[in-house]
Amino acid sequence: MNIGILIVATGKYDQFVWPLIHSLEENFLPGHVKNFFVFTDPGNIGTVCNGHFVDMNDQTSIHTIFVSKYDWPYSTALRYKMYVENEQYYKDMDYVFAMDADMLVVGKVGDEILGDTVAVKHPGFYNKAIRKFTYEKNPKSKAFVTPGVGRLYYAGGLVGGSAVKFSQIAKTVHLNLQLDSAESIMAVWHDESHINHYFAYNPPAVILNPGYCWPEEKQCPFEKKIVALKKNHKELQK
Repeated sequence: MNIGILIVATGKYDQFVWPLIHSLEENFLPGHVKNFFVFTDPGNIGTVCNGHFVDMNDQTSIHTIFVSKYDWPYSTALRYKMYVENEQYYKDMDYVFAMDADMLVVGKVGDEILGDTVAVKHPGFYNKAIRKFTYEKNPKSKAFVTPGVGRLYYAGGLVGGSAVKFSQIAKTVHLNLQLDSAESIMAVWHDESHINHYFAYNPPAVILNPGYCWPEEKQCPFEKKIVALKKNHKELQK
């Protein structure tokens, strides 16, 4: 099957692209055709494109899509805008996964992650009471989750599904972010808050354990599959 992997790497996040892609090549959905769609700003073209194609498997393709670089928190909040506006590049994939750039695939990830909609239990909340979930609390926000509705809290670093379902998720999140913006509202965890709103009312078909999005520096009670790298957030956001 054709697998589309969306990676937003604007600004200083370009440094993470090649380690991530190589780890995906080695460990992610072996036996399927992987297509990487790297969203970056024109200033990063040298880092993103120079000399790396020779290391890729013959079944792999890499597409560089130029987008604007936004300041924090819009660099994360507007990712779904990028996905929606560039859907023509990945709409013919069988499955699509959007991943944070600053991740590495450290264990074998197979067909267990394939489903109509796919989400990962957040490593910070999988063992917490619902009342401690950081859902958006402002009822005026489109990310607001009515008390009693949500059952799990999901990580924003890995979201996927069939191309059709991923498109639905992306368009819903993008629209709701636009509606919030029109009211000068920014949800507490930006796009992750909107993802959690979507999945609270539309539970994912495949729910992955936190080992698929675990902080690199912390001990993991699950088999580590994908890690979020330790980094200086403030430095990367400049």
